[in-house]
Amino acid sequence: MIVSTWRRMGEPPVGASELLQIQKAIEESFGPDSVESPARIARRLAQEGAELRHPEIIEWDVRWRESQLAGQMSAFDRVRALQTEAHLRLGSAEALLAELERLRQRFGRAAERDALNDLRTLAIESRYTATAMAKDASLPAGDRDEQAEIAEWLMVWLETPKLFEQWLDLRKSSKAFKEKFSKAD
Repeated sequence: MIVSTWRRMGEPPVGASELLQIQKAIEESFGPDSVESPARIARRLAQEGAELRHPEIIEWDVRWRESQLAGQMSAFDRVRALQTEAHLRLGSAEALLAELERLRQRFGRAAERDALNDLRTLAIESRYTATAMAKDASLPAGDRDEQAEIAEWLMVWLETPKLFEQWLDLRKSSKAFKEKFSKAD
């Protein structure tokens, strides 16, 4: 796709605008998670004999990577409440875990290993936070129970994220859960 798009453009010297056109073509054909970095595209084109405008490529690659990082950080902002929100309720935790799973799938498709590791670290830290709150004697018993439940949810998500949604449905339909949390949601 990279080479054929460049050839359709008339095989011009490659700089920022050409890389952007190629990235857009890839996104239109394969989706946003398939877009390669400008540096990787430039390397592929160099193998085909393209003339590269190196300063432009480097500048565009830096701007593109900064944009990617900013997008990842804003995506993480939505789930940070798992770590910081005191007395997180089950309904809120369930919505945040659904977002955590959506991000895991997104970063998995995009082969964003660093983002996946960061997401996993966030979940681990969130589990520690919920566990600590579950042991906090200054909290009411109902709040401690909710935090213990949320810690368990996070543990299951960390161990088997692909099965989490089905597990959660089963957990919430269990007699023990209903007896314990019928008023929590």
